[in-house]
Amino acid sequence: MAVSMPSGSPIETDRLRLAPFARADEDVLLAMFRDADVRRFLLDGVLVERNWVREEIEASIRRFADGGLGIFLARDRTDARPVGFAGFRPFREPPVLELLYGLCPDFWGRGFAAEMSRAMLTLAFDRHGLDVVDTAVDAPNAASVRVLRRLGFAEVGRSPGAFGTTLHFRLARADRARGAAEVDESGGAGLVHGV
Repeated sequence: MAVSMPSGSPIETDRLRLAPFARADEDVLLAMFRDADVRRFLLDGVLVERNWVREEIEASIRRFADGGLGIFLARDRTDARPVGFAGFRPFREPPVLELLYGLCPDFWGRGFAAEMSRAMLTLAFDRHGLDVVDTAVDAPNAASVRVLRRLGFAEVGRSPGAFGTTLHFRLARADRARGAAEVDESGGAGLVHGV
């Protein structure tokens, strides 16, 4: 998959245009985060308010402004429909920057989660020089677990979570090539609700 990253912030993949969260995206993101299927695993089913979405947008804007990593809204390159989101956000105490993604249900099972995640891994490893990328997923979210394993992530721990067990994954820069080969062989498809 070709990933073009111009000097500006947007990222283009074969099928997607990913742009950093912006204030103008508030209504789209509110609808996405309030979708029961999107928030099931990502937000443990919690119905978020508009103010929460605003805070997430502002926090992502600040992380990018400080030279760090934030979250992108993904749109279909052919018709600009919102597909999902992907990027990085701190979780837990002390904060750990983790990969996260979510897809609108109309786009499940078509490889978009892997495509967005590969773009984020390129950004993290190649543009920001990270040595490892961490993420976590609820154990019952088998689709996301499959996507992460195809990308080369290895399970590194478990903790109590909203749906029983949370699985913690890590991908080291050195292991990235292995994951890329596995995704290419599998076609990168996977039904993903979000991490």
